[in-house]
Amino acid sequence: MDKSLIIIPADYFRGELQTGWASLWAEWLPIGPLSVASNNSHNTMVIDEAITPDYIDYNNFSDDIEDIGFWVSIGNYQTVLERSRLIRESAPWVRIGWGGPYCHIMWKKMIERPEVDWICYGYGEEAWERVLKEGLNKDIPNIVYTEEGELIVTHQKLRDLRTLKKPNFDLLPDLEIRKKYFMEEEEHCGVGIPGVDYEGWQILSMISADGCPVGPQGRCTFCTRGEEAYIVHGAEVYAKNIKEYIEKYGKIIISEICDDFMNRGFLRNLDKELTKQNVPRDKFYIDFCFGSVGFLTIRDRKKKKEFIELLKALNIRRVFIGYEHRVQEQLDIVKGGINLEQQDEATDLLLEAGIAIDAAFLLSVPGETELTMEIVYNYAKELKNKGGDKIRIRRQVLILIPPSALWQKGLKDPQFKEKFGDTALLDIWELTKATIELFYEGKNKPGEVYKYFNKLEELN
Repeated sequence: MDKSLIIIPADYFRGELQTGWASLWAEWLPIGPLSVASNNSHNTMVIDEAITPDYIDYNNFSDDIEDIGFWVSIGNYQTVLERSRLIRESAPWVRIGWGGPYCHIMWKKMIERPEVDWICYGYGEEAWERVLKEGLNKDIPNIVYTEEGELIVTHQKLRDLRTLKKPNFDLLPDLEIRKKYFMEEEEHCGVGIPGVDYEGWQILSMISADGCPVGPQGRCTFCTRGEEAYIVHGAEVYAKNIKEYIEKYGKIIISEICDDFMNRGFLRNLDKELTKQNVPRDKFYIDFCFGSVGFLTIRDRKKKKEFIELLKALNIRRVFIGYEHRVQEQLDIVKGGINLEQQDEATDLLLEAGIAIDAAFLLSVPGETELTMEIVYNYAKELKNKGGDKIRIRRQVLILIPPSALWQKGLKDPQFKEKFGDTALLDIWELTKATIELFYEGKNKPGEVYKYFNKLEELN
């Protein structure tokens, strides 16, 4: 049986590799690469170099490793290039493939690189299995490669979450390291809830849907999704997976990573399936999931009460909400169709249900000034006063990332376009500074923006 690896290189930020608990993704298990590795007949391990940076000796690859796939993001692309060059030198027989979210949007530039043999520009479960089994050919979906100088772009195909095998976390050698970090961490930055005792619980990731229910960039002008259908996982299969994970690990903490978990139809069906399949509800919690203000706005008191009871029944203890801004003009720019009243209604619903909220805000959106940031800060302070420990403030300085609508807006600026418009090798720190320069209309760039960035964090 051929041996293969999927490697997730660490991100670069301000010239340094983000490893260990400094990594933004330390608490999130890499469910995408694990799904690819779990849905093939080959011996594929998933190596996350943010957690195990020295796991692989790039100067000493075994002869029986024939395929290596890199999971590419905007933050780790520089590391991917460096690692791929090392493999070209030390193990020239290895076929190198790139996949992941950044490849979906940048494959046209990436395929020109000599460091890569093929790119997956869509979902990779079928592509990885078939490339390893059949070699590169035009019948395999979602791949790009060159053959005798000709660029081959195969047909696109969506995956079906209802038929895929669930991720096998045994393919992740760092699982015990993550678990140790997770148990020892008191001020969790991601999945865990600060102050909760997680001793004896296994953290894992699940996904209930692909795509976004309002469509790619349907509301969020910072959204980087390409065209992608919204496909909901079958509640029967989802409940079955929870039950099997409990049977394997005992007690589990779920990080649910779909764009919006507040699909009431799916949640009702999941509640029924958990009962039907006798899933022990004291053996799992959902301690992280995304929820939109729009889906959480329920004005009918009876329906609101039913929804609160449903959220409680599903053991949802924390929801991440992108409030984004508190000035309507700025909110309309970054997330259309949402108003300030809906923000308040969503907050009240979750707090009434006893559910913790990660309240996320963006700074340096178009038209930002010191006054608008002060309004955001004051609202975040009100949230903390209202919810206490149930509210955690998350803050982010806006970063222009392709192919978002705001990225397209940035390209209209000649200096921005000259610096970033014709390359896939984008530096997150440089992009952040450029975004502030483009959109912040106050004085003291970027100092004033980071003053409020730090003030928001101090609320926690």
